[in-house]
This record gives sequence, structure tokens and C-alpha cells, in this order.
Amino acid sequence: MSTNLWAQDQALILFGSSWKYLDDGSNQGTSWRSMSFNDGSWSSGFAELGYGDGGENTIVSFGSNSSNKYITTYFRHTFNIVDVNDYKNFLVKLIKDDGALVYVNGQNVMRSNFGTGSYAYNDFSYSSISGSEETIVWEEFVPPSYFQTGTNVIAVEVHQYSSSSSDLSFDFELIGLDSIPTLYRESYIQMTTPSSAIIKWKTDVPTTSRVRFGTSLGNITNTIDSLTPTVNHEVLISGLNIDTKYYYSVGNFTIEFTTPDDSYFFKTNPTIGEAHPTRIWVTGDAGTGKSGQIDVRDAYTNYVGTTEKADLWLMMGDNAYEHGRQADYHMGLFNVYQSVLRNTVSFPTAGNHDFYGEANPLTETGTYYDIFALPKKGECGGLPSETESYYSFDYGDIHFVCLESYGLDRDSTAAMATWLKNDLANNDSRWLIAYWHYAPYTKVGHDSDDPNDHSGRAIDMRENFNPILERFGVDLVLSGHSHGYERSFLLNGHYDLSNSLTPSMILDSASGQADQTGAYNKPNLLTSNKGTVYVVCGSSGKLSSTSVTHPAMFTTNTDYLGSVVIDIAQDTLECKFLNENGIIQDYFHIVKNNSVSVPDIKHPITYTLYPNPTSSVFSISSNTHFENGEIQIYSINGQLVKAIEINTSLNSKATYTFNVSDLKTGLYTVKLTANNTLLKSEILVIQN
Repeated sequence: MSTNLWAQDQALILFGSSWKYLDDGSNQGTSWRSMSFNDGSWSSGFAELGYGDGGENTIVSFGSNSSNKYITTYFRHTFNIVDVNDYKNFLVKLIKDDGALVYVNGQNVMRSNFGTGSYAYNDFSYSSISGSEETIVWEEFVPPSYFQTGTNVIAVEVHQYSSSSSDLSFDFELIGLDSIPTLYRESYIQMTTPSSAIIKWKTDVPTTSRVRFGTSLGNITNTIDSLTPTVNHEVLISGLNIDTKYYYSVGNFTIEFTTPDDSYFFKTNPTIGEAHPTRIWVTGDAGTGKSGQIDVRDAYTNYVGTTEKADLWLMMGDNAYEHGRQADYHMGLFNVYQSVLRNTVSFPTAGNHDFYGEANPLTETGTYYDIFALPKKGECGGLPSETESYYSFDYGDIHFVCLESYGLDRDSTAAMATWLKNDLANNDSRWLIAYWHYAPYTKVGHDSDDPNDHSGRAIDMRENFNPILERFGVDLVLSGHSHGYERSFLLNGHYDLSNSLTPSMILDSASGQADQTGAYNKPNLLTSNKGTVYVVCGSSGKLSSTSVTHPAMFTTNTDYLGSVVIDIAQDTLECKFLNENGIIQDYFHIVKNNSVSVPDIKHPITYTLYPNPTSSVFSISSNTHFENGEIQIYSINGQLVKAIEINTSLNSKATYTFNVSDLKTGLYTVKLTANNTLLKSEILVIQN
């Protein structure tokens, strides 16, 4: 059996080819895209065409005003196909800055950095392209039906993000693919259960599907075949043993696309309901394809090594920028995470950027739904949702709920909320984790108080879904959208705007760190309203800055990109924020039933703030001393209003009193740090 066979396909247009171009800023309407259009008066030159980045073979004009450049530049290339039936598919490769619309014989076949709908000649692209993204090659397949035997025309319009954009670039390649299939998208794992798993991959041309698998590398003798030719391959393997590791390879009846080695494997789930040590990796807003995303990936893979990888991977949405199309996912997901996808099952939620292309949560159509296989029928435990837009699943004694926060009805009486209540009413797992895209509490780049921020989706999720989850005993809520890391107190009952937060809604205002102030303690059963921690993990590919912190948050970090690693064993959950340098920036523990199962924890340190409310002074006391300590007081809007250094002798317990009579009445956040470690954060009420 042959391995890693790559077909000899034909380049019909090479990078660096000669193109006709028009660079006068005119409105060409739509006729310029067709084969019949006469481009004889246009200029011609070899790609790369453009200006401003120094890599051009042909410089095009931007007009006479560098502050008011032409928005659109037009490009055409005519070529011949001897017999279109010689090709089973076509692959477009595009380099552009900033956005591009590609037409084959007058029909739009690809768009990059543009949303849906039509665009005028003076419309800007969706976002600005800069740095390493300017050299990214965007790839997309175009079916043979768009081409014809004889003369064909590729027409491309490149748009700037702004009239003052510093540069423009364009290059293009077209590959005609013969009948010999090659692996285009690496194999990846979906929907594992205690007895089954799905393996997906993509080829460049349609072919049959085969998966070989076995429990050792030397015994991959089991085979599953599918006779239907396709480019998007999906194979269900069933009848497997519980909690068992299987090695595998993918191919067709004659070609093996992946050489079996110890990186190609999947593991079936433990028995539902049984306690099982579980590691979860969480990424959010990751899919940029840029160096920062790769650094976050490498920090995770270095941290877990080869033996402690995650059992499952939760994606918080915006998994592929900018518009969640095939080219975006190829660049922002599959090119970056090949080594993780091939052996770690993923359970994503969709973000706004996943839907900005053609994906539709109502019809479950588009790239997001083509790529992922999600448990709408309760295949992995939980109540069937009958939609891949939201779902639940079980892994051992953990119940996961994935909600859709972008395009579906978010009312508390609508279908998703009704399903959620029924699903949770039937859940008796020890741990409950929920996740979706729009963060219910955030001030990083987005404001969960603002009804105009993405049409108030964060408000809808907080007001309509947080009460349901807290009533059913949720332990942890994960989200993204805001490009930073935020972690709340142990909260209950805070469903209104940030200024409505009261001390009674914070069930534990300490760090939740078992080796510092003590873990957050919860009943062993999923008891109502005993507190939830909310984590925003939206910095796995992008980072925003903020001068404001949400008062519900114990800590906020906008200095580092990163991801979250969660470890659960019996009655203990440990959650860590791992930055792109491999440093743990934050961590906390939730312990069930007042048991202490976190290693090396003997005598948790306590810190007490009193009186609260106060009119003039308050004190902080501890059962240990402060060393290199500081008190920071923030307004409800997150502005630092007072900072005081504190120290006590090494042999004494600590009590320190602060005068706040100069502060106005209202809510403040008091943070206690020592040796640059946050020990306590608590809401302080100052009243007359």
C-alpha cells in the first residue's frame, strides 16, 4: 500500500504571471468580469502587482493623493483549457491586501476579507491587512462547473480598507487537479463516546473513504469503508471499547494518506457518570493564522508534553477570521492545529466571525456546519437538541452545555432556553460546565453593559441564561468574544448591569486559589445557586487593551495572549490561564463537598475585609503577615483611585486600616496583592 502520494496536478496560472490591470479608480460596474469584455486598453504587468510593501514586480497607481487613494484596482487574466473534463477540481490560491473578490467567467467564486452581499467599487474591505498576514496564501476549491473547454477569464477586484491605506498587493495561482486524490485537510477527531468516534478529513478531488484502526501501531487491521466518492470525508467507527486508545490512518481503497505513527490516535470516553481524571483545553477567538496564535498553541503543547494532552478541546468561537469560510478555516484552524486536531476531540461553539460568511445557525448550513460534526441527537450524552447550533454532551462525570449566542432566539422562553432547562433537569453529573461566545460579564474591548455592543447579545445571555444555569448548579461558564482573559468571583444572582453588583452576589470574594486564600467550596451535588465562576478566554489569537475592569471580575489580563487548561479529578477542578510564553498567569480551584484534594494544601490563608459597608475607614486582617503588599481601590468603572503600600513584621498577623473618607459614596473594588500576587478582591460599599 502506498503512502503520502501526491498527484501531479497542472498549474494553469502561476504566481508571478502577467495580468491586465486597471488602476484609475473608476467604477467598472460588472461587465469587466465577463469573458466578452475588451481589456485591450488596460495596462499589463507581472505579479506581484501593487504598491507600498517593496515586493512588487509591477507598481500600480493609487492616484495623485496619498491620503485619498483609489479604493479598487481591477485585474484580469485570460487562459485556455484544452479539455475541462481532464480536471476533477480546481484550487485557487490568492495573495491580497486588503480584500479581494474573485470571478471565474463572470461568476463570483471566492471572496476574502468581505462579507456576504454585493459590493460597489468604492466599498472598503472588512478589515485592514498588515504584517505577516500580507503574505498569507488563501486557498479555496472551485468546482469544474465554473470553467469551460477553451477560453476562460479570471477577474479579481482588490479593495483597500481605507483611502489612506499604505500598500496594496495581489498575486494569484490556479491549479487544475487531476483524478488522483491527495490529502488536503488533515484528519481530525469528532464526537467521541464510550464506544464510538468520528474521523473527518478532506481530499482535493472526490474519492472513496477508508479508515484503518487498532489498539496498537503494529495491529491497525480493522477497516471501515465508504463507497461514496466525496472530498469531505466523515467516517463513524462504532463498537469500540470504553476508555481505550486507538491508532488510525485515513485513505481510500488504494492510497493511505497518513502514515500510522503515535500522533494519529483517538481515545474513547470513560463511562458516563463515572469519575475520571479529565483535562480540557479551551481556546477563544483564535483563528487568525498569525504568529500569536501559533505561540499560544506551542505554549499549550509544550506545557502538556506528549503524555498529558487534553482529553477534549472546547472552542469559544471566532474559530476562523474574518468570515469563517473554507479559506479562513484552512488558514486559521487546520494549518495551525494539525498536530492537535489529529488526536484531540473538539467541541466548538460558533462566534460572530464564524457566521459572517455563509454559515447560518437557523438552517445549519455553511462552512462551520460542514467542518464540524456535533451531537444534535444526544449521541454523546445529554438531551437531544435536534440542532448542531447548540447541544450537550457528557465526559465521565462532567456534563457540558454548548449554547449559540449569535443568530438564534435568546429569549428565556424560546427553543434553546426550553431545551436547556429540560437538559439540565435530566442531568445528575458531578460537574457542570457551560460555554458560548458572547461573554456575559466583560469590559475588554466589548462592554457587556452596552445594548449597542453587538446588539446586546451579551446582555441577553446574562439575563436569560445565567439564571437557568445557576439554578441548576453550574460550576463554570466559559466564553470568548472579548480579546483578553477575565475571571470572576464565585457569583450568584448578578443578572443586571455591572453597577447593580452587590456584596451579597459574591459568595466568595477571595482568590479561589487553594494554596493561597483557599479554594471555592461548593456542595458535592448540583445544588441551586451555590455559585458560578465565569471565565472569558478570548485571547488565543487576538488581544485588546482596556483601562476598565468589570466589577464582577476577580482578575483581568490583557497583557498576554493565551489559552485555558482545566483539570478535573473527583471533587476538584483546577483552571489555569496559560500565556503564550508558557507561564501560568492565573489559576483557581473549585472543590466539592468541602474536601481538599488539591496537592500541597494544608492551611489556607484567610483575609477578611470589614466593616462593609463603611462610611470612613475599613480594615483588612489576615491569619498571616503581609510582605511587599499593596492595597488598590478601583471605582465601579474600573479606574484606580487609590493605592497604598503595606508591610508587617514576619512574625505577626496582619491588620491594616485604611481611610476612605475622601472617596465618594458608591461601589468600589478593593484588591490586596503581595509579592505581585493577587490575594483578595472584594466589592466595598462606601455610604454616608
